[in-house]
Amino acid sequence: QFFYADEQVTRVVTEINCLDIDTDPQQYLVLLNQLHHSQTRLLAVIEQIMDECIPKERHSRDYVIKFPEDLLVDNLRNHMLFAAE
Repeated sequence: QFFYADEQVTRVVTEINCLDIDTDPQQYLVLLNQLHHSQTRLLAVIEQIMDECIPKERHSRDYVIKFPEDLLVDNLRNHMLFAAE
């Protein structure tokens, strides 16, 4: 699952890098949406792997207290996407 999710992210990034945004801005928005979706899928797979392989070895998430409430979520995926933005 990880391999295919990573390949999807790589494929979309390659398409974005090869695209001339000036000639096709609509396609850029489509690819950007695909990138977001594929990144979300990849992070979900990573979180699943961590839950299965190291469920008790993950560090405490007490540090999230310093973030505003609207940013607090219980999964790694949203934190990673927020950090990427």
